[in-house]
This record gives sequence, structure tokens and C-alpha cells, in this order.
Amino acid sequence: MSKKIVELFIEASEKSDLETALGLFADGGVWIDPAGKVYQGDAIEPYLVQQIDLLHQFNAQGVTVNYSEAVEAVAGDEDWVYLAATVNQADGTEIRRFVDVFKLRDGKIVVKDVFSKE
Repeated sequence: MSKKIVELFIEASEKSDLETALGLFADGGVWIDPAGKVYQGDAIEPYLVQQIDLLHQFNAQGVTVNYSEAVEAVAGDEDWVYLAATVNQADGTEIRRFVDVFKLRDGKIVVKDVFSKE
């Protein structure tokens, strides 16, 4: 089930559906960027908008974000979902790769932690 929530979050983000994407975060949920900056509460929305804008810029340049199949693990009352992706130029050259680590509880995203390499 948690894997479906993460997939819904990605789909909503790709469609610029802020309401759906933000609604998947738990109260007090956090988003941690690759540099370790933590976004929480009202700070998540502008960061999400920034990420959506970046995706639109990528698309305009022929750059793609390619997700692998999400992997789900359960530990006690928490679900973890790991989602890897690559960012590729139009010619297929990989320019970045990252892993999103989601911690979910009660069907909501508690933590979205992003790890990235260029």
C-alpha cells in the first residue's frame, strides 16, 4: 500500500497537482533535500513547486527522469519505500542519479529523504 502512495505522490508531482501531492504528507512530515536541508509544514509547498519547475525545465530540454520500480519494506508500524531514479540527457547520457527514501505511517508520508550524485 505504501508503494502506491509514493507512486501517487510522483504522479501528482509530475502533473503539477500540488493539492494531491501535499495531501499525502502527514502532519509534521518532512522533506530532506540532498544537501540535508529540512522542509517542514508550510515550507514543503514552495520546495515542491521548485522541484516541479525543475522537472518542466528538464522536459523542455529533452532531459528525462527515469524511475525504477519502488521497493517497499516494513519495520514495526512504519513502512519504508525506496525509489531510485536517473536523470538523463536527450542522448541518454546520465547526468544525475538519486534515491528517495520515504518513511510512511498510517498511509501518509512522514519523511521524504533524498540522496543524490551527479
